[in-house]
Amino acid sequence: MRSLLLRRAPVALAVSVLVAACGGGGGGSGEPPAAAAPATSTTAAPAPITLTGTAAIGAPLPGATVTLRDASGTVLTTTTDSGGRFAFADLKADDRVLQLAVSAQLGQRQVVHYALVPGLKESRTANVTPLTTAIASLAAGSAVPTDLDASVLASLSPETVRSAGEQLGYAIAPLVAKLAPGMDPLGTPFVADGRGVDLVLDHLEVTIRPDAVYVANKMAMGGVDDASTAAGTAKVPRSALATKSVSRTGKAVADGVTQVADASASTDGFDELAARFADCFAVPADQRMTNRSTASATVHPACASLALPGYQHNGTDFALRWARALNSTTIDTTRGASFLRPEVRLRVSSSPERIAVNLNFRDADGNGYTTPEVIEKQADGTWRLYGNRRAANGFVEATLSHRTDLTRAPAGTGYANVNTSQVEAGFRLSFDPRLTFGADGSIQYPVADFTTATGYASALTYTAVRTAAAAASPARSAVGCVVVTGPGRFDTTGNKWMGFFPHGLVLKRPTSSPLQDYMAIDGRLTPVQRQALDAAAIGQAVSGAGNGTANSGFCGDGTTVSSSPAYVVENEALKNQVNPLTGAADPSIDGRDVLWNTGARYARMAPDADMVQQLSSNPLVTFHVIDNTGVLRMRFSTRYLGELPPVSLMKDLVALKKVSLFDRATLSRWLDFDAGGADITGDVSTVSAAWTTAPNAFGADGIGFYSEVYRSIPGAGLRGPLSIWPASQSGGTSGLWASDPDLAADLDAMPGTNFYWWNGTFAREPVNGSCSGSTPTVMNSNVTLGVGRGDRSFADRALGARWLGTDALARACLGTGGSGASNAALDRELWTRTYTDKNVRVYVYVQNKRFR
Repeated sequence: MRSLLLRRAPVALAVSVLVAACGGGGGGSGEPPAAAAPATSTTAAPAPITLTGTAAIGAPLPGATVTLRDASGTVLTTTTDSGGRFAFADLKADDRVLQLAVSAQLGQRQVVHYALVPGLKESRTANVTPLTTAIASLAAGSAVPTDLDASVLASLSPETVRSAGEQLGYAIAPLVAKLAPGMDPLGTPFVADGRGVDLVLDHLEVTIRPDAVYVANKMAMGGVDDASTAAGTAKVPRSALATKSVSRTGKAVADGVTQVADASASTDGFDELAARFADCFAVPADQRMTNRSTASATVHPACASLALPGYQHNGTDFALRWARALNSTTIDTTRGASFLRPEVRLRVSSSPERIAVNLNFRDADGNGYTTPEVIEKQADGTWRLYGNRRAANGFVEATLSHRTDLTRAPAGTGYANVNTSQVEAGFRLSFDPRLTFGADGSIQYPVADFTTATGYASALTYTAVRTAAAAASPARSAVGCVVVTGPGRFDTTGNKWMGFFPHGLVLKRPTSSPLQDYMAIDGRLTPVQRQALDAAAIGQAVSGAGNGTANSGFCGDGTTVSSSPAYVVENEALKNQVNPLTGAADPSIDGRDVLWNTGARYARMAPDADMVQQLSSNPLVTFHVIDNTGVLRMRFSTRYLGELPPVSLMKDLVALKKVSLFDRATLSRWLDFDAGGADITGDVSTVSAAWTTAPNAFGADGIGFYSEVYRSIPGAGLRGPLSIWPASQSGGTSGLWASDPDLAADLDAMPGTNFYWWNGTFAREPVNGSCSGSTPTVMNSNVTLGVGRGDRSFADRALGARWLGTDALARACLGTGGSGASNAALDRELWTRTYTDKNVRVYVYVQNKRFR
């Protein structure tokens, strides 16, 4: 007979009873201590049950919130200890499926994992790890693991959960046999100390997709010098639970389930490295770095010994890379700050043994930090920081975005492409151009100033770096542009492509950024340019790469009116989405056809299964750095470490409220142009905002405010007599027509008039009320305000820039003549930003436009 899950709320338990010594093997020397025996009952009532486990990802998840749900709707919570261990006591037997959820702050990321327990008949262990999340996803049939309500739990069969565990167990069996024989991901007790079960977690990377669960061995994957990816990745199709057959081992295994590679490595010594970091940050903050100057500082021996001689990471030495933390008075282990066991990201090489890791730590106020590092194992078994040995600050990270555009075309205009409601998946290409190059090939990244709290020179601009380089004796050159290449291929016509643009993407410095410490995507290379780039050796001029006029050669004048470093490999227009101002489905804010995404930032085809696998398996991306004299100065490769989720995941994250979302009042105040408030018409410099974050959702770590005025040209179609393109521009046609005639024909066939953001540029701010004379600055403002993941609001925070009011449309300088525009739009956006447990940067945008 089914019974209630709980007799009463769980009580706080001593550490000695946090983990039960029941079931399973494979814990090795990491076997936890035995639990205290339950008190003897003097009644005939069933003995109370204790559910214990460990929450870990290869590193423990301390201080995490653990939620237990049953099929009757009862919900209990507790918290993990410093080793990720937890317990629920005084439960009663239940033969239905239960769900465990763990939500933890791991450095700067929020980590959420799940486990399904196939019934509770006696005290037992139930761990929560990426492997149990995979099992829960397979059993529940969801590509986005989430909190299950009572009706869903009641509908799940314990046998289905066991079968899902069996399929995953077969997929990881080769590695388990080497590292933790007999291990059951759910039921084997373990300690998160890098041995037994925890060492298996160190090795495995779980990727959950709509078609299957993929499990890759991070110790078998290629490093930056190895073109291979995802060696021996296991796959468990979602159909596996319905197509079981008997394998040669005698276990029921479905067709299509493959097995992971059994390559292995030891992570012994990781805890010792964390302990040495704790020792460094026990030194008083004012003693960690002394003898400070703009160029150097002396690092305390307890901290300097963490890194190897010659350490370099993204152009910085150890002192500069860690300066912000070393100067912090709150990152102090004598006051409660803590450093966790390093988290494995990828094995870079085996001889010598080098592993890319995340170093996750908290300060005394509970704020989390994550610093990626490459560590090297020494002859004595200890690990020291090695760095990526790269002279430039360049890297790639995956991004997801969900955009709700409230814009409706003005009555009578027939504008067909003004609304950009869509969801996107892609990569952010990050490169800091503030490098200089000597004729002898020397590379300098002159950004240090150890007299500041961060170790970096405050507001150091590209212009200042370039001016100083030109004045040096002998003179040095500066960055002209950067070409980025990655996995991508054309279709059979050669007109459309998936993944990265196959010939390469050109990055230049955005004119909209006064600091110019990043580069935006400006254009695509031609086949001839790619051949010239590949043929060039370091230190040689690249044919056609000279510093000429804008858009000539590779670099032109090195600047772009584009402002985004994000490259989109998959996107989808959103239809009939809920209007956040009204709470009702609203077809009037349907997104425009994605055919309009015609710039260099967009792939022209969605990736197929093979390309998805390449993009999600730590893809190799190469940066080619050309200086302002046209010489190829650097060519280096880096890997994006993680997965590229599909756009369907982004839609689910919003629909299931797994990310922070602005409340209606905040959106109305800043984006409802019909409200007519004073903060709508006039520019403002301080803002307030409020947002909600559901339990076990990824909380926001940044809130963004963006405003711009852009000028644009209305017209129908892209070519011929229908287009209003001036004759001076490509003979009156769009360049897109010549490069992709099929796409141009599709766009020309669309009804309605089109208001071109694709053809637009930023409007200019008047100088002393005049649009003539001195060159006005562009009218845009882009600010991200950092917030704590536990925050839900802030009031009257300074933007550090102007939030443009609607009166900006009236004063904007739009230019004259054929390429000038009399039409313009004020575009304003709010967004929340977070990182998932896979290091994916997630944005949720809400925007609106007003037209002139």
